[in-house]
Amino acid sequence: MAHVEQAVLLPQLLHHVAQLPEKGQEMNVIVFGSPFYDDARSPAFSMKDGQIPSDGHFRHSRIDTPYGIDDPKALHNIRVHLGYKDNSVFMTDQHRNRMQRFWSLYLSQNAATLIRFTADIPMLLQNLNGAAPAQSYAPSDTDKLEMIQLRPSEVSQTIYERALSQVALTPAQISRATQVEIGITWDCQACDLDLYARPHPQAAILFFGNTATPEGMHLKDYRNAPENHTGFETIVFNDTVNLHDLAIVINHYSGATDQVINGTIRLAAHGHVYVRPFTLTAGEGNGAINIKNILASGTPRYEGSVVVDPLSLVSI
Repeated sequence: MAHVEQAVLLPQLLHHVAQLPEKGQEMNVIVFGSPFYDDARSPAFSMKDGQIPSDGHFRHSRIDTPYGIDDPKALHNIRVHLGYKDNSVFMTDQHRNRMQRFWSLYLSQNAATLIRFTADIPMLLQNLNGAAPAQSYAPSDTDKLEMIQLRPSEVSQTIYERALSQVALTPAQISRATQVEIGITWDCQACDLDLYARPHPQAAILFFGNTATPEGMHLKDYRNAPENHTGFETIVFNDTVNLHDLAIVINHYSGATDQVINGTIRLAAHGHVYVRPFTLTAGEGNGAINIKNILASGTPRYEGSVVVDPLSLVSI
């Protein structure tokens, strides 16, 4: 049976470190190796092949699962910097972000902190005393002890590589849309455009400064998309979304141009992918002024922002 190369038994390692004489003092623990847990003695808990532990593991003992928690302060004051070979170890960006979410939650449930989760080792080493990135992960309300397989949509082609749909969503699909993703591309290399979205008015806004909420994740992918010149941003949602309630804003954050910015937005739902063009006319970025008000009102207050109606995206 094949095993994960450079696998680190991270829970066991950190519990051992917590017993050192310096226990109670703040410690930076630097780990280089695979981000996937894989122990031949407990194959049922391996993270191979896109398996990710459910949040229910946190409600069990370490006797039951290597991800269990006996003492919620067991790893108090431990700052973890997890470096791995490169991003190709992950199936997709969604896979990477789900792994980061899991380890961040595991550590926070033990009173520790995930400071870095990166393949950029020089950056990791240069920022040992840096603050942890802002996250708003919350564990799911479950005690189910299971390993969750990535959904087919999370290991398939990106939203930019899939064929476009020629079939409109039904009213029922619009009200309970599954596998919802949103992505943007644009043609101004000197301009930083940002994508903001929330599935309903009570949800926190997903964007570059808040990359994870209970409802979904904001991803930034630096590979070239087929119609893209500068990189693209994508937001994925975990659960069903009522597209009537979904709010989407595209904003020109920084950079300047004397040309109209042309871009496209894609929305995926129920295995279908839809695309529409958009344009922004402002010459300079606005630094994300009034984004919350724009999302709440549905009305752009600046030429560098555009509000996108999701229902217009899924109609033919």
